[in-house]
Amino acid sequence: MKITSLQNIKVKQLVLLQQESSECRKTGRFVVEGRREIAHCLEAGYEVESLYCCPQLMVASQRDCPPVK
Repeated sequence: MKITSLQNIKVKQLVLLQQESSECRKTGRFVVEGRREIAHCLEAGYEVESLYCCPQLMVASQRDCPPVK
C-alpha cells in the first residue's frame, strides 16, 4: 500500500509511537528504524507488525529486499 498523506491513520499512529513512550508501554509496540536494527530484532525473535520504507531513500541494492518472514 502506498501512503501519500501525512493525515493517514497509520502515519499518525507511527508518529505517536515515536513521540510518546507511554504509548509504547500501553500498546506493547515500538518503532525500529534501519535495516540493521530490524535484522537484530528479527534475530531476537520479535515479530514485525508493519514495515514502512521510502524507496527514494534506499540505495539501489536494497530496493528489492526480500519479504520479512
